[in-house]
Amino acid sequence: VSNAARAGARVAIVNQDSAEIRARAKEMGVSLGLADGDIALDGCGGSVELGCSYEVRVRYVFTPALPFIDLVFPNEVSSTAVMTVEHVNP
Repeated sequence: VSNAARAGARVAIVNQDSAEIRARAKEMGVSLGLADGDIALDGCGGSVELGCSYEVRVRYVFTPALPFIDLVFPNEVSSTAVMTVEHVNP
């Protein structure tokens, strides 16, 4: 999950196309079966500028092997990667 978020953020800092960002995150989390809805993007608060912070959050909900584990531990894992935009893609 962490690697998927970081990979998406690395794309986002040079290319702000949301489809490409999500595709890269899904590619890095291929074994998780991530969907577009599992990947949240915050492109600098809606206004992408050079030097702003771009945030990519990946969320994964899993089914524990033992049914009672989810009573003690959450069955959701998430990771957020924040990186500074280095190139604004027109």
